[in-house]
Amino acid sequence: MTNSRRSSALSIPFAVRVKRATRRLAFVLMLAVCAATAHAGAPDPADAARDKEIAATDIVLDKVRKNIDAGDTLDVRDTERELRELLHESRSRLSPVNRALDSAEQSLGQLGAAPKEGEPPESEPLAARREELRQRISSLQGQQTRILSNIDEAASLLAAVSARRVALLYGNLIESGTSLASPTLWKEGFAAARNVWSQAATYFSDWAANDKDGLSLLARVSLLVLAFLVSVLLIGPVHRWMQGTFTRRLSEFEPTPARRVAVAGVKMISRIVPGIVGGFAFIETARMVGLVSEKGLLIAHTAWAALIAYLLVEGFTSGLFSPKAPNWRIADVDAAKGKRASRVLLGIVAVFGVKSIIESIASTAEADPSLSTLSAGVSAVIIGAL
Repeated sequence: MTNSRRSSALSIPFAVRVKRATRRLAFVLMLAVCAATAHAGAPDPADAARDKEIAATDIVLDKVRKNIDAGDTLDVRDTERELRELLHESRSRLSPVNRALDSAEQSLGQLGAAPKEGEPPESEPLAARREELRQRISSLQGQQTRILSNIDEAASLLAAVSARRVALLYGNLIESGTSLASPTLWKEGFAAARNVWSQAATYFSDWAANDKDGLSLLARVSLLVLAFLVSVLLIGPVHRWMQGTFTRRLSEFEPTPARRVAVAGVKMISRIVPGIVGGFAFIETARMVGLVSEKGLLIAHTAWAALIAYLLVEGFTSGLFSPKAPNWRIADVDAAKGKRASRVLLGIVAVFGVKSIIESIASTAEADPSLSTLSAGVSAVIIGAL
């Protein structure tokens, strides 16, 4: 009996036996691939939970956006806190989605290319697994898009709410003080400004008429112009050289969160160091030639501090939003929104700086308080408009 079976098996052509063995091997490999990809293609409870979280974030962001567009009253601080939490949560959802998407795409790639038209169809289990993976990839890509949209919307709303908080703050300052609509305030403020201008004209006339340590007026003016040009050179070309040299070296590496922060820090340092050195050089030169007296140091130091603050914020926004180098951008906002936020921040700092200088001049000249009040009110209106 055994010999009969052996002879029967041997009677089967070799080519037929090879074909049957190949089919069995292909079937086994197909089952192995399906088993290997089953986990990647199986429905994941985390996906459904994430869908609900994204939908809840959509609802909250849409509500905040409608309230802002309608001009409704907001609890600004609570809204800011809520938006920051939503922004953080949305960013934390992105990494798991990216990992799951990479895994699903890799599993789909392991199945090989789908049969083309006219080719023999693949087995039903393999076709079902391929379709399951495609649906998962499509679902994960949808989640990825929605999360990125939520991140962008939350950042945009956060900027809008922060701007409203600043506007409300300065609006309250105006309401608590003398109204800008008061003719008396403007009359007294302009009178105080004329008095300060008169004192300044007298001060500069006396300085020009009296030599300082044997230096003529031309020599003193020449030294001031030279110090000013050196300061401008430091703040301009030297700053660009410093920033370009350091950031060029760092930008040769792959952008990482730590390196992005390092580049932003270099931009800030390269911006404020020339301002500190240049401002110090000019003030000391002005003191040497007698232009800045001990009484006028308050004005000089206030102007210097305002300049450094402006340069600091400029360097900070340049590193934070990095409009010219998107890969090195820290804030997750597009270039247009970054430029808008930079202009607003720089505008606020500039207005604050001018206001501080006016107040220091008024204090030094012992001007009428109406000048400082008028300056604060106008500054508040400008900042509110920004």
